[in-house]
Amino acid sequence: MIIFINFIPYFANTQTNFPNLTFRSITTKDGLTSNNISGITQGDDGQMWIATGNGLNSFDGNNITNYYQGANSIFNINMSGIFTIAKDNKNNLWLSDRIGITKISLQNKTATYFSEFQDVYNFCPIENGICFITKEGIFHKNENNVRKTLNILPKYIFQNKNSDRYFKISLDKKNNFYLSSNTRVHKITTEGVEKKYFQIPKGHYVTNLYFDQHNKGWVSTWGQGLYLISPNADNLQQVLKPEHSNFITGAAAEWHIGNSDYQLVGFESFGKFGILIINKSTLSYILHEFKSKVNTFYIDSNNNLWIGTNSGILIASNLFGSISTIPIITTRKNHLLNPGSIYTIHETKDHFWLTKRYGHGIFKYDKNWNLVHEFGSYQIKNVPHYPFITDGYDFRLVGNTMYATSDLGMFLIDNTTHSFKHIFTPEHAEVKLRNIIPVNDTTWFIRSYDKGIYVFNPKKNDFPKKYRLQHKNESAISNYLIKTSRNDIVVATNNLGLFFYDSLLDKFIRKDHLKLNQLAIFGMAEDQNSTLWLCTNKGIMNYDPDKNIIINDFSQYSDMGMAYRVNIDKNNNIWFSNAKGYWSWSQQNKRMLKINFDSGLISEVEDNYIHIGSDGMLYLGGIDMVHKLNPAHISETSDKPRVIISKVSVNNEIKFLNFIQNRYKLQLPPGNATIEVAFAVPDYSMEHSHDYQFRFTDKDKWTTTSEGKIIIPSLTYGEHQIQLKGISNFSGKETDVVLLEITILPFWYQTWMFKIAIILLLVSMVVSFIVWNHKRVRSESNLKQMLTETKISALRAQMNPHFIFNCINSIDALIQSNDKYQATQYLNKFARLIRNILNSSRDNLIDFAKDLEMMKLYLELELLRNEDKFTVEYDIDPELTEGNYIIPPMVVHPYIENAIIHGLRNKFDNTGLLKLTAKLKYDVIEYTIEDNGIGIEAAGKLRTTDERSYGMQLGSERIKYFNQDDNFEIQIEDLNDGVNSGTKIVIKLKYR
Repeated sequence: MIIFINFIPYFANTQTNFPNLTFRSITTKDGLTSNNISGITQGDDGQMWIATGNGLNSFDGNNITNYYQGANSIFNINMSGIFTIAKDNKNNLWLSDRIGITKISLQNKTATYFSEFQDVYNFCPIENGICFITKEGIFHKNENNVRKTLNILPKYIFQNKNSDRYFKISLDKKNNFYLSSNTRVHKITTEGVEKKYFQIPKGHYVTNLYFDQHNKGWVSTWGQGLYLISPNADNLQQVLKPEHSNFITGAAAEWHIGNSDYQLVGFESFGKFGILIINKSTLSYILHEFKSKVNTFYIDSNNNLWIGTNSGILIASNLFGSISTIPIITTRKNHLLNPGSIYTIHETKDHFWLTKRYGHGIFKYDKNWNLVHEFGSYQIKNVPHYPFITDGYDFRLVGNTMYATSDLGMFLIDNTTHSFKHIFTPEHAEVKLRNIIPVNDTTWFIRSYDKGIYVFNPKKNDFPKKYRLQHKNESAISNYLIKTSRNDIVVATNNLGLFFYDSLLDKFIRKDHLKLNQLAIFGMAEDQNSTLWLCTNKGIMNYDPDKNIIINDFSQYSDMGMAYRVNIDKNNNIWFSNAKGYWSWSQQNKRMLKINFDSGLISEVEDNYIHIGSDGMLYLGGIDMVHKLNPAHISETSDKPRVIISKVSVNNEIKFLNFIQNRYKLQLPPGNATIEVAFAVPDYSMEHSHDYQFRFTDKDKWTTTSEGKIIIPSLTYGEHQIQLKGISNFSGKETDVVLLEITILPFWYQTWMFKIAIILLLVSMVVSFIVWNHKRVRSESNLKQMLTETKISALRAQMNPHFIFNCINSIDALIQSNDKYQATQYLNKFARLIRNILNSSRDNLIDFAKDLEMMKLYLELELLRNEDKFTVEYDIDPELTEGNYIIPPMVVHPYIENAIIHGLRNKFDNTGLLKLTAKLKYDVIEYTIEDNGIGIEAAGKLRTTDERSYGMQLGSERIKYFNQDDNFEIQIEDLNDGVNSGTKIVIKLKYR
């Protein structure tokens, strides 16, 4: 987006050191609505506002947003060609055009239009609003939009209706109003009463009046130069005469850069345009020439200079106060015209020695950077293809002789007469000698690019020895040579890693490190921790030679690229050059500082040399120049700005945001929304000053975007949050995190009330279903229970008559046999049994003890009826008789009856035994009915086909119903083993 423009002063009337400014431009190609810039100001959030001949623009450092008639719904500006712009102390913008004034509140993003004020060419912000002047007089607008007309000045001020654009109103530091009209400057009170006026000679127009921080009034004129109104003498003093200044336009500003104060004024002369930079202490000046007219100046909150022209905006960085540029321009007539990059900067006690690559020669400067001598052609005997010194790669001063390495050996330069002497290496060939490492007074190690390491003796001026750099028959290309604090001589190579000199073996040995052996190493330096910093084709690396490990490879800086040269300043900060520019790593703060080429602060160069001066300054090689930096000042220059959200578009419509305590809040109506967010750090000191990061939750990783734009498609209703921050590409500092909180309101069917109502409805339906189902199941269970009990009662009703019939038959038999006693006994017991049966017939369940009592009465009746043909044994669990165990009445009686009738009664003798056992096992009562009768098989033979055991069948169904077990089985076992016989029946009955 930015075009860089370097300006050399057009003329100057003194040798005073002025900033050699480099500008970057913003034009319609970058998004401006017009290149005709009429005004620039800055909002409280740091965003720049630019008035043009075709509407209003905002610029956040990354993105330009356009506001003009019909273009944006936030402001709805009813103007296109804007004359001027100003901001008052309430964060309101004031715009004017030919037909009216517009006030824009940046606080609530509203615009108010005043059509009654026309042809307003400048605003003067005051404490309670804004002042401006028209053909009708001077007006004041306060925050409540109440118009107050100041007392009209003498009518002659406004008589010339065609010169209204020259009416300017200004406020000095003591709140006195100054009005410029045609050829006069009027000093007036706030009530409009004139106190004094200043006459401009020869009837030429006053174009501007500007009061600086010292309350000096700078009066620009058309054709009469520049004047000063002194606050003490209160008189008019001419500063620049017409023959020197030609025509001064209306633009003016004050700029403090470096250690000097400058006054800036616009300049125009016969089709030439530019700015005059005036040193306010000496009143000396220089001119920077532009291609178009300068309309306005603005100094932003970070002290960057903005210049509005007819061809767009030019920006000069505040960092020029920290970086000064020293031109290195050849004065030779027959020099190569193409620019040359600074390859070496060598400092002695009194001088700087520099060389520029590719035949541009050697330069000698004093400590004030005044050129002492430029070394021209030097004919080398017998080497016709080298007619002059090509390059000096490194320098060492011994006495009055400066030694300089070159492609053809060593040059000896007399430091006084600047005469030359040449020394060949033994090869008498192109040996490409580079940097020098003195070991002692008689031994220097000198790196050759491709022929190893030479030893040079400055006492004898010869090359007594050379070391080859080889590994497995492969020769190394050497890129740098240093001597460490431990007196190690180390060579960085292009293809074989690092070589260390072994004094015992008197040879260079390669350091075995897998990663370094695969890298091209270009530059090298040792820090205060005795670790090496290596410039490689993969960037900068910190290497510990003792442990043979890479401490840090800075892989997080993927944009670093290839690194070339490195040096360490007195604070142990690492300064290195790469394809992007000059970077610095602060070992104390663990932060990277970047001065990239595209910042406009430094020039791009192939071999980026870095020299740490004896004065603590940094000297960086450039194209035909040296950049001088104060490393401490550079590291502290950038304050910690904050991130701003400059624009939010919802479905392509720009929305207004509320900002409170690092939080932007945005509330949207129901429906899905595609949201575009533009955010930036309003730091205009250089282009791409920050990288930007965002994330949605604390658990997410930060996502980096260089343009500061986020697009979120189809965001649904609810609460959403975006966390935003910036990271300075210059200082490495991070801004505080700013939150964007977005609330998308729900439709009525998405509200919590609706959801709660639905949940309550569903819950009530579920509860109702459960209650209904419970009642249904309970009803079915009761019905089933009633059916079961009815069946049991029916079965019992069938069983009882069967038993009673058998008993009556027995009594009848006794009566027939005339056994009255036995009949009476039988009848009494039968009566007791019948009474118990009748009592239990009312209940479906009875206690186990009562049922056992009826069982015993029944067996006693059977014993009487069968004349003690068998005996009965009981084995009853005491727990059953003592506890409360509920069972159906007479449930096992049919099985006892069956054992007596079919097993014991048919036995031939009176040895029959019936054993009744009842045990409590878990959740059942286990009955065992065992007899020693004739057995199942014999009883089956005696039974006729018409006989059916209704009692056992009915008992089995009763037990099955009671147990509620369709798989219920009664275990019947034939005990006939060939000798003994009998039957065993096992019944398991659940109790309650």
